Amino acid sequence: MRVIWLGPQHEEDIFAPQGDGTTPVLQHGHPGRIVRADPWHVTVEWLGLEEEPVSWGVGHNPEPDGTFTFLGVVPDGEWDEAARVGWWAEAR
Repeated sequence: MRVIWLGPQHEEDIFAPQGDGTTPVLQHGHPGRIVRADPWHVTVEWLGLEEEPVSWGVGHNPEPDGTFTFLGVVPDGEWDEAARVGWWAEAR
């Protein structure tokens, strides 16, 4: 399932600096794919951050109403557009 990050900029659980000396961050509107889903937890692989702990070592737990804070499910066209903009588009 394709999702986007709806939260604020997130710098935790990202360790590898880029060639220009900066560290990539998870940004509002950042596209990702749910790669593991259990009723109580999902793991999202974020574009450009596939090798970072934020993609494989951190998950998201549902709220009591079943929604996931800061994760938004969007139509394919909107996700495709999000994948084409931002620093992660250049990393692909």
